[in-house]
Amino acid sequence: MLIALSLDGSAAGVAERERWITLTGSARPRPSGRLTGLFHLVTCYRVELYGWLEPSSDIPVTTAARDLAHRWYGSLAEQFLAASTLRYGVGAGRHLLRVAAGLESPSAGDQHLLAQVRRAHAEAAGEKTLGSALDRLLQTALRTGRRVRRESAFGARASSIVALALDAIAAHRGPGGPGRCVVVGAGVMARAAARALAGERPDDLVVVNRNLERARGVAGPIGGRTALLRALSTEVERADVVVVATGSAVPLLTPELIRRRDGGHPTLIVDLALPRNVDPQVGEIPGVRLLNLDDLAGAACGSERLTADRAGAEAIVADEAASFDRWLAESARRAALAPARTALLAARERPSGFPGGTWPADRTARRAATRLKPARTFRAAAEAQSAR
Repeated sequence: MLIALSLDGSAAGVAERERWITLTGSARPRPSGRLTGLFHLVTCYRVELYGWLEPSSDIPVTTAARDLAHRWYGSLAEQFLAASTLRYGVGAGRHLLRVAAGLESPSAGDQHLLAQVRRAHAEAAGEKTLGSALDRLLQTALRTGRRVRRESAFGARASSIVALALDAIAAHRGPGGPGRCVVVGAGVMARAAARALAGERPDDLVVVNRNLERARGVAGPIGGRTALLRALSTEVERADVVVVATGSAVPLLTPELIRRRDGGHPTLIVDLALPRNVDPQVGEIPGVRLLNLDDLAGAACGSERLTADRAGAEAIVADEAASFDRWLAESARRAALAPARTALLAARERPSGFPGGTWPADRTARRAATRLKPARTFRAAAEAQSAR
């Protein structure tokens, strides 16, 4: 049975998520005992832990959930349990499929989330922490996300947190364009932000990073400038818009740095990172407007993106959830029949009593074992029952 603990932006603010994300990244639990499969998913909006509890176990769900939280957070497990949402069984599996489909994101059909699920799956598979059931569920989740993008109107209108940031920037600057823009970082989010800003034809666009070659890789294709991180203060002094998205564990933009800027015009700073890259006190400086991930998510509520027709995506999730449930049922039947198949195949090794060799017993055992396949056996039983 699947056990899941979820902490997302609908229940936990950016500061609380930041805390658990930092702790999650430093833990490397291994499956053992009660939980034979483990997986975690961390994005800027959510922290989710998954564990597989064998159906034969008689351990209460709450005990398994406590064990799951303890694997990552040790003595802080009770605090995470109090802050998170517990799901188990069918509900937990369906939730993961909805996450992969973008139905649980603040930006409808989040374009980046499926890639995050794929990376988390690959990491867990490489560390051999999944087990067959969790591995199959994650394959189903990835297929669900791809189908939603390909087959539904909801997926065709997929957005992203970067798109929400661009909306905020457009509202801040009005019809005059984004002005002078600084993008700090060279990862996936920073690259997407720089590309989106370049499409708005800013007066100036500079990509700032510790590694100049990485900065050139982002700025070059879009005609932007580059600068090293040590020049950040100089670049921010003249900026109208600053977008920050790095993997730094400490703030890069501090009140001291921002106060050096020219205060004659308003500056919008968008922090797309978690842990946050901008000290929250920066938002208290006159002339500065600071937006973090929760601010962008809040602005999206009730927007056209989140009120789009979800019926197609929901139908795909239901179809894939049913497919996984069928696979799970077949797995249980295979496990139940395994001892009988093993015994029949072992009979091939024993003398049959037939003159001239053991081939009749061998042939009989092989045929019987072949027929002890879950789908065939249970389908035949169902047909016989319906014929009565």
